[in-house]
Amino acid sequence: MANIARIMKNVLPENAKVAKEAKDVIQECVSEFVSFITSEASDKCIQEKRKTINGDDLLYAMSTLGFDKYVEPLKLYLQKYRDAARGSGGGTDSKQANATSTTKTITKPSSSSSNVDMMEEEEDDENEENEAMEE
Repeated sequence: MANIARIMKNVLPENAKVAKEAKDVIQECVSEFVSFITSEASDKCIQEKRKTINGDDLLYAMSTLGFDKYVEPLKLYLQKYRDAARGSGGGTDSKQANATSTTKTITKPSSSSSNVDMMEEEEDDENEENEAMEE
């Protein structure tokens, strides 16, 4: 909730205040949005018989759901994130960067649940492929 309040305050005039109710409503909207995008990405992964949702899956989901306006900027961000994680430009060993990154494995929510269950994994499929290529 603190992150939501901080984001809201950043776009408001300095003397503006945000009611708790407004923060709660925005928090609920953010949660629904994340669930909406993640569910669509999860459907793609299930169809492709994969267990791990990656950034490209989320971009696909956003495009499919009509959020095309955000896809290109997020593609740029994702590429910069991957470059940084691989250590390009920062001098970090790519194996070390891969070993320290984690991803979320997503389980398709049941019809009675609007939340997505998440479970952390030590390594994702992409890290395993990168390590195999380096050997």
